[in-house]
Amino acid sequence: MKSFIPPLVVLLAVTLFAGCYESTKPLSPAGAVPYDTTVLGSWTCVPDPPLRPQDKATLTLRNVDQWVYDATWTDGDKTSRYRAHGSKIDSAVVINVLEVAPNAKWFFLRYKREGNKLYLRVANDQQVKGGYEARKMDDVRARAASDELFLPFAACTRAK
Repeated sequence: MKSFIPPLVVLLAVTLFAGCYESTKPLSPAGAVPYDTTVLGSWTCVPDPPLRPQDKATLTLRNVDQWVYDATWTDGDKTSRYRAHGSKIDSAVVINVLEVAPNAKWFFLRYKREGNKLYLRVANDQQVKGGYEARKMDDVRARAASDELFLPFAACTRAK
């Protein structure tokens, strides 16, 4: 079982998450971590921890090439598109996610797959240390495997 797989996290939680750390740059360029075929397809996601039973979104992931994911996040009548790719940092894979929109910034995810479940965690702005962007990015790299930095965002189940 793979635990923190790259690109899937990819666009899901994305920008919808208040408090996620955003950057003008990815942790690394695409090309380090190939996409994971086991995360492609559609997922039904709820907030983690759950807030209300009716809070559901659909995450659809497909590959653009061997490194990059295209993700669509549909929440009610709002649909957002993202591009994502993985960065390998020590033993962790962090997904770099960028909304396909003007002036968008990168945010960072990790995910864990357990059977037909996919758990997404987002780098939280309040947990990132450093005064300016370069130092904050160094902190994200240094704590890429930290559950204190990457907080739960969504729990997803493979759509039928």
